[in-house]
Amino acid sequence: MLTAVALPGVLLANNEGDSSSGAPNVAAVGLAAAPPSAPEEVDAVAVEEADVIEPVFLASLPPSPETAPVQVAVGTADDTLVARAMATYAERVNATDVCWYDGVEGGSLITVRNPANGLEIECFTILLEDRDPGLITLDPRAFAELADLTDAPVHVEIRT
Repeated sequence: MLTAVALPGVLLANNEGDSSSGAPNVAAVGLAAAPPSAPEEVDAVAVEEADVIEPVFLASLPPSPETAPVQVAVGTADDTLVARAMATYAERVNATDVCWYDGVEGGSLITVRNPANGLEIECFTILLEDRDPGLITLDPRAFAELADLTDAPVHVEIRT
C-alpha cells in the first residue's frame, strides 16, 4: 500500500524539479542524490587487451576408451599338425584308407589336408623303410579327393 502512494509522489517530484541535470530526484524517497560526474576517458587499447580471453587447452588428452579383449576361438578338434609334406599317389597302395608315410608310427590314423582347397582325407599309415618323411603316398582314388591327379605332387598338412 505504501508503494502505491509513494511511487506517484516520486514521479511527480521528478517532473517538478530541475530537469537540466538529467538525473532523477531520488531525494523524494529518502535517498541522497549523487552529483552527476563526468565520464572518464577510457583507454581503448587497455579495453581490447582486457577483453581478450586466452584459449584454455587441456593439460592432457582425455583417456582413450578401453578396447574389449580379443576373444580367441579355440576349435574342439584335438588334431595336431605333425608335418607339412608333399603328397603323391601310386597304384600299389591299393586301398583308399591306407597311406605310405614314415613321419609317424605305423598304423596311426592321420588326416591329410590340402591347404590350397581345404579338402582332407583320413588314412592309416604303413611304414616303408628308407622312405622320405617329407613324402606321403596315397591311393589314386584317395589322392583324387584332395586334388586333381595331374597336379601331383601337392603340398599337404599331416595331422594326427
